[in-house]
Amino acid sequence: SAWEVSVELMRSPQLNVRFFGANTLHQKIKGDYEELPAEARDNLLAAIFGFMQLPEVCSQPQILTKITLGAVALSLHFTKEDGKFEKAVLGSSTFLSLPLPAALEFMLLLPQEFESTSFTTKRKDEAMAKFSAMLPHVVSLLQQPLSSSTDD
Repeated sequence: SAWEVSVELMRSPQLNVRFFGANTLHQKIKGDYEELPAEARDNLLAAIFGFMQLPEVCSQPQILTKITLGAVALSLHFTKEDGKFEKAVLGSSTFLSLPLPAALEFMLLLPQEFESTSFTTKRKDEAMAKFSAMLPHVVSLLQQPLSSSTDD
């Protein structure tokens, strides 16, 4: 399937192939999320977070941005279920161990991707309420790597 091919393309040593894979994944998540089997969604997000940890991805801003947009888009779909976003993102050891550039990229792209979703106004309001409740936790998570990087 295109889902699996996109993930495989992200493993390529060629930057243009990686970018194509990240872009395809982002577009599939935005447009065809419902086609992704429910049991594969958590694994896909974990795989994307895994790519975001790779130095060769973090050192390529265009690829990091594209793959992060995929992670953000998939994460936003998780807001449909109570506690799913919190567990899959903020409770994920893979997400919590992202390098600082990747974690910041995720947080910076979240509002942009949120605004471009096709969610109904009611759904956006519900998601915004969840995000607002999580804000202190997110700030705490971001302060940890920031404070340790200034201690060095």
